[in-house]
Amino acid sequence: MINHYCTLFDYNYLALGISLIESLKEHDQSAKLYVVTMDNIAYDQLKELDYENVILISSYDIEKKYSELNTLKTERSKTEYFFTFSPTICKYIMELFTNINRLTYLDSDLYFFSSPSPIFDEIGESSIAIIEHRFSLFTKSNIKYGKFNVGWISFSRDDQGLECLSKWYQDCIDWCFQKVEPNRYADQKYL
Repeated sequence: MINHYCTLFDYNYLALGISLIESLKEHDQSAKLYVVTMDNIAYDQLKELDYENVILISSYDIEKKYSELNTLKTERSKTEYFFTFSPTICKYIMELFTNINRLTYLDSDLYFFSSPSPIFDEIGESSIAIIEHRFSLFTKSNIKYGKFNVGWISFSRDDQGLECLSKWYQDCIDWCFQKVEPNRYADQKYL
């Protein structure tokens, strides 16, 4: 099975995004990585690098499809807007590429040191996979931001996976701010 991943970044995270691409290239050679670039600089640089198995998508294409994003872009900080894009790119890719059976969102600052196969073995046929923060004694106060980490989330193309993705998308469209509230924080606490 080919693993399908997606991520997003702008020129500020370009070096990290390239590291992610390189690490996947080494440890999951058949993987497809859909990279949503949040600016022209990142898009142009990746286009020039011409990675095999990397599909470039401009954030502008996504903003055309989901017009509500244009309003949100003016109402949210740059970081909050990027958080809003996490579920949005997953939804966009799942709708556009109907051959994908499971899509895994990755934060662009992740790096693979070995094959992700053991993670996918553990996920098995699950509709949704997400990683818990596992805060240490010293960082446990960060639980206020949410129990789960957005850094790796897998959605299967089944009713439960698509329903979860759709709900996460709608939650983030409705409210996605860097404010800690009892039941929400950015794109994380919904999970």
